[in-house]
Amino acid sequence: SLDKLVMFDSGKRLEYPRDVPPASNLLLEKFVDKLFPREADAEKDQANTLLKAGKVMEAVAAYDRAIALSPDSHTLHGNRAQALLQLQDWPRALEAADASIALVPRW
Repeated sequence: SLDKLVMFDSGKRLEYPRDVPPASNLLLEKFVDKLFPREADAEKDQANTLLKAGKVMEAVAAYDRAIALSPDSHTLHGNRAQALLQLQDWPRALEAADASIALVPRW
């Protein structure tokens, strides 16, 4: 977990949350969540567990939730593509794979 975030503002060291004024905490928390998408990771972990248990449709739904939280994750799109391949849902698998490749073309 992220207990303390150290930032530098015009050369002044600020430690979140102690030195950051409450009005700016919400904006900073959104920024931190963008960098460290905890909820998306939880959904990804759940999706991976479901996929290993053979619950492929439920896994796809969990990947969808994770992608909604972290749409720039090529890994999530790639994992979703793999799950859709297992369902033999070729068009959606190709769409998910293309989304992953668009995010990281060298992947």
